[in-house]
Formats: sequence, C-alpha cells, structure tokens
Amino acid sequence: MSALEFSEFNPDIEPNSVGVIWLEYKDRFENFMVSKHGKKLSEIADSVCKASLLHYAGQSVYKMYKTKEEVKHRYVNFGS
Repeated sequence: MSALEFSEFNPDIEPNSVGVIWLEYKDRFENFMVSKHGKKLSEIADSVCKASLLHYAGQSVYKMYKTKEEVKHRYVNFGS
C-alpha cells in the first residue's frame, strides 16, 4: 500500500464486533488524513473529511450512507 492509499472498511467481516472495528478504522482514518494533508484534523474542512471517508471506506459504507441519507430526507414531512 502506498502512502496515499487506505484500506476499505468491510462491515461484514466480523458482524459481532463491527462497532469496535469501525471505531478503530475511524481512528486510523483520522491519522491518515492528518498525514495526507499535513494539518491538524480540526483544520481540514468537514466536507473534505466526509468525502474522503466515504471514498476510502468503500462501496459498502457509501451505500449505507446514501441509504440513510435518502431515508432521512424521504420522511421529513411524514404524517404532516
């Protein structure tokens, strides 16, 4: 893996401990972003962090995010 690559997150590899694995992945990702940009994490735009996380985490995580985003927007006025 080169300096600009970061491994994808596989949510299906260990279903019983996916939460712990995700927290470790996020921590590693934050370190990656700091090393990639040469800035403190707080100095990197949130939109850049979000887009990068969705890109590097991979298709499974991206699909989960988009599904959650669509559901959130679909039911905003539900029952009104």
